[in-house]
Amino acid sequence: MTSHNQNSRDSEIDDLLLRKQRLVDRVNQKKGKRHWLFKKMPMKASSLENLSNSTEELVKTFKAANSIVCPKCSHGILMCDHEISRDYPGKVEWWCSAKCGFKVFSEPTFKAVREAVKAPAYYIAQERLASMTSEQIEKIIKEHQYKSKLFRTAAYGFLFMAIWQLFSQQWFLVVQWLIIMTLAYLFALKWAYRAWQIKSKNIHLKHSPFIGWLFNAPKWFSLNWYDENEEKRIQLQNLIDENEEYANRKESKPNGRA
Repeated sequence: MTSHNQNSRDSEIDDLLLRKQRLVDRVNQKKGKRHWLFKKMPMKASSLENLSNSTEELVKTFKAANSIVCPKCSHGILMCDHEISRDYPGKVEWWCSAKCGFKVFSEPTFKAVREAVKAPAYYIAQERLASMTSEQIEKIIKEHQYKSKLFRTAAYGFLFMAIWQLFSQQWFLVVQWLIIMTLAYLFALKWAYRAWQIKSKNIHLKHSPFIGWLFNAPKWFSLNWYDENEEKRIQLQNLIDENEEYANRKESKPNGRA
């Protein structure tokens, strides 16, 4: 029975890794990403008879995308011994599935390991940025902006499809297209945010600067303001620094009491 459960878990891990690699391939291959956004994804979404299968596929893909990516190699995901209960009170070892050698110790929950990974991930990211040339950094920023533009264009296309179905009185498809449009727009925001993170070097902070960026950045999908509007740039950076300082004080309080 134990062997069967282990095989089942190994199969699930392999499936997650395969899906993770497919997602990475879609990001890295521009042509494949366009095909997935503008052809494959809409065709799946508009198929009513395959709705349940599509929902199950979406859940599995979300689980793969939500897995914690190794901060060292960016190829594997972090995992621990699945025999250990999530209620286990102590710390366990998490390691990279790609066997790059990265390890971290935390409680056996995704929330705990995300917190444990922040510190080493921050230093790894800063070291990488320090070792890169300005041309390499600019290339990464442009790649992130391209992905953001691609998802934004797709979102507008999905909005057009929703309006078209509205005039056709296909109410179920209207809702479905609006949901897909929202998801595409959120991905556009995600990659625009990532581009700003690289530009400002606010990567893997203990307190996520996303909300500060969302409500204080003059523009989401352009970084021209970052170099041109020094006042806004300093104002946003001061806000992020204050939140990070507060997060550090909050984290050190239990140790101070002990």
